[in-house]
Amino acid sequence: MSTNPPPDDFALRRLVDSSGFAFQLAVEDLVRSSGARWKVLFSEYAWLHPDRNSEGFIDTVLEKDRTRLVIECKRTSADAHWVFLNPLQTSAAVVCWTASTAQMPIGGQGFDRVMCEPESPVCCSTPLPMPGQAQPFR
Repeated sequence: MSTNPPPDDFALRRLVDSSGFAFQLAVEDLVRSSGARWKVLFSEYAWLHPDRNSEGFIDTVLEKDRTRLVIECKRTSADAHWVFLNPLQTSAAVVCWTASTAQMPIGGQGFDRVMCEPESPVCCSTPLPMPGQAQPFR
């Protein structure tokens, strides 16, 4: 029998909000329940860089047909405020890194424009300054 008092709601929320994991779970749940053709292929996928001897985990990998998206869900510092510009323009095009594999040969690698569903708002920049920068990242 534990004699530790239960954590209060504020402390528990602060603990959960200290990482992007809750956001990651919400994204994965949304993908699974949306009826879209995307599926969660991996969650917390371990990786190892053999030359640098570094390792980590990819939050989520989504798959649709022959396309895979690697998604990282991050949490900023507690005093950061995200501002998403939500213009009227939407697009199904995403600029991403593409690479050939033995299982999925696409003829090379590099940045490419790929069509994704569903369409989402287009935002050309974020008004949140990057660490060590006075100006927002563009």
